Order: sequence, then C-alpha cells, then structure tokens
Amino acid sequence: NVTANVELLEVDTKRRLARFHDRLSGTTRTEHYEALVSTIPVPELVRRCLDMPLYLKEAAEELRWVSVYNLNMAVAREQVSDKHWLYFPEPEFPFYRVGFPMNFSPSLGQPGCSSMYVEISHRPMEHQSADQLAAQARAGLEQAGILQRGDEIVVSDVKDLHYAYVYFDRHRATAIPAILSELERRGIYSIGRYGRWEHTSMEDAIGQGKQLAERLRLEQDHALSA
Repeated sequence: NVTANVELLEVDTKRRLARFHDRLSGTTRTEHYEALVSTIPVPELVRRCLDMPLYLKEAAEELRWVSVYNLNMAVAREQVSDKHWLYFPEPEFPFYRVGFPMNFSPSLGQPGCSSMYVEISHRPMEHQSADQLAAQARAGLEQAGILQRGDEIVVSDVKDLHYAYVYFDRHRATAIPAILSELERRGIYSIGRYGRWEHTSMEDAIGQGKQLAERLRLEQDHALSA
C-alpha cells in the first residue's frame, strides 16, 4: 500500500517499531518492521530514532548543508533565452543558476510566455521574504541581460529547499559511515541523496532503491530456505 501525507514521528529501533502521524486525519499509528528503508535527510532520521547512541545523535546534528530558494517564474515574453540552464559563479549575481523549462519542452510554458527557475543559495537559518527574493532575482536577471526592464512577471512562486546540498567536510567523512552502519545494524537502510548524505542524481537514487530491494529479497529468500 502507498500512503501519502504521513510523517514519521519516531522509531524504537530495538523493538523495531515506527510511529507515524497522518496529517489528513490527525491520527497516529505504530507499525512493526523487519527492514525500514528511509530517504529522509540523515539528521531528521537520526533525530527520530529514540535509542540511537548519543555520540551518533550528536554527530548527525553536526552535519552541515546549504539551503536553496527556488523561484519559479513566468515572463510575458517568448524565448527570453535559448539555453536550458546557465550558471552564475560571479559574486555580483544573487543566484547561482537560472533555468528555462520551456526549452526542454513547449508544454512547460504558455504561448507568448517564458518559464524560468532561479536558484539562490542561503544558510539554513537565514530567511528572506518572497518579495525580497523576487526583487533580487529581477535585478540580477536584468543585469545578466536575460530580462528587459519592461518585462512583466506574470507568475512568481518561491519554494525553500531546506536540505539542498550537503557539505563534504571532514566531519561528514567519518560521521556518515558510522551512522549508516549503526542504522543498518538496527534494520534501517538510509538511501538516496539525503539518506546517504551525498551529492547524487535521481538516477542514482533509483539505482540504490533497486539494489537494496534485490538485496533484501535475497536475504529473505535465504532466511526462508535455511
């Protein structure tokens, strides 16, 4: 069964019990598991594991990452760019990447308009309003020659991606192997970009899921035949 709008509240790893909250009904339920596969960010998962060793909980809390504001915009002018996406490493621009979905497929935009996304990185604890971000993005896009002063922005929607890019620092190099090993020892398999705390693609995440499913199936078959 596939259930949506359900949040993991806590995990008793010794008894292998996971408690969930249904956001629609407001109810909670507890499920027993033999193997629990998680793709949520490592700090969030470890925080919910009630009986993980304290030193690993502290190690998970010290993991670092960068957040990203994603501005999805529609401009009332066709073909503001012929590119798929552009990178902006220069410090004078508030964003580091701008993309144009309508150049991937015409269905990703309306006739007479251009669709865009603008990505602005920020520290996790820093916050700006949607109006501030839209003004910064507009000024930078005009400076880059993508927008013209008279262009009308017909849609502007901001998403704050709290976990966007993980830091590959010295702490991660020692903490992640120890955390993942202990989780697996307790029947919890943390996979995916944020579950392994790495910089990987959607294809990698799908591959990890497939490999883990095959591994768990083989282990189950072996246990049944033993």
